[in-house]
Amino acid sequence: MKLKYRPGWIPLLLLLMIGCSPVEKINTDVLEPAGMTFPDEIYRVGYLIGEPRIMINTRENQVPEVDGRQQMWTGMMDVASTSPRFNTRALMKIEPSRDTIAYDTLTWSQVKHYTDSLNLDALAVFHRFAMTDSLDLELIYDYGIANYYFVYQVEADIYWRIYDPDKREVFSEQQYKEQFVWESVSTDKREATMRLIGLNRAFRQSSYWAGYDIGQRMFPYWVQESRTYFARGNRLFRDARKHVGDNQWQKAIDLWKKAFKNDSQELAFRAAFNIAFACEMMGEMDLAIEWINRALDIYSYKKAREYKKVLLERQDKLEDIEQQMPI
Repeated sequence: MKLKYRPGWIPLLLLLMIGCSPVEKINTDVLEPAGMTFPDEIYRVGYLIGEPRIMINTRENQVPEVDGRQQMWTGMMDVASTSPRFNTRALMKIEPSRDTIAYDTLTWSQVKHYTDSLNLDALAVFHRFAMTDSLDLELIYDYGIANYYFVYQVEADIYWRIYDPDKREVFSEQQYKEQFVWESVSTDKREATMRLIGLNRAFRQSSYWAGYDIGQRMFPYWVQESRTYFARGNRLFRDARKHVGDNQWQKAIDLWKKAFKNDSQELAFRAAFNIAFACEMMGEMDLAIEWINRALDIYSYKKAREYKKVLLERQDKLEDIEQQMPI
């Protein structure tokens, strides 16, 4: 079944008064585009993930007892579960018979075997999943007292390809490298060492957040941003504020349009700015840019210039999201 989606906003309104300022702030969730695009016909995807190759350089005779593959998968699915692109039930983790699958030995017949036997449209193969740790020590002097400053990090090095068996093509090929860092400091070296994060916890967190980052490369994802609007001006602004609190954007716009015709240029500027804001909340980016331009025609305030830049960036991102969503 195809997903039907119109990119826009899910407002989570949190009105925060800023002293006696006429401006109020709203926190809202916005959809960010993924770092790649799945073809429209791809709905069921299998993920062939081997156990990570772990290299411990910092602790003798210790091996982390962590299911890195499951942790990475959990991070990816935490992104996918809120993304409108896929139903997570159509995303499947596949456990290979060996740790990794070299990209130069995987044949199209093998890809086809996986996709046909599991009823998949595509196969994502993680050809490399490596985790390596390191530990650095630095002496920092504070008022003549030596502090032992440890920096412990785990580096993730992951490479994957996504195969389309019907077209016999790789439509995405990416590499992910990231360092996850923890710090510990004390005037006593032994105490600083004892404060270091445990091996299991470090690799568990690293695997999870690597998966989370990869999820954001694969699926459009939500982030929280803030916007401001003018809640005060005259009676029309006060009445519109109530509609903002109820997500009644068109009703608020109707009141601000009346205020826009006011003889006061300041009130007209505020009204145009607010209409741009409301249009953005409704996903009407062209109208939002049109109204912020009207505001700038009245006053070229820094606030309006900065908001126009935000709107233009959002417009570009929404175009990317449109391409990433099946029709």
